[in-house]
Amino acid sequence: MSTAVASGGDISPKDLFRRIYRLFHNKRFGLWLIFAMTFLSLVGVLFDQVPAEVRADPGRYREFLEQVHPKFRGWTYPLSMLGVFHMFSS
Repeated sequence: MSTAVASGGDISPKDLFRRIYRLFHNKRFGLWLIFAMTFLSLVGVLFDQVPAEVRADPGRYREFLEQVHPKFRGWTYPLSMLGVFHMFSS
């Protein structure tokens, strides 16, 4: 750890860039990123995705949630709040 950070001082932009570079150059961090993207892609594939035009209309979105409620039961609304039903949108 640099002495500037240990003493509570500011770090230079060059030092900040080096730290960010080391983070993304770390193989373990890269592996965790790959695992996270794989997991999120799998979640997006396994859960029903709401079309963009349905999500734009609150009434139709409510109907969509009622339609998938028997499948996900009490998890429907927490999953909706987490954005699981619209992970693949652009």
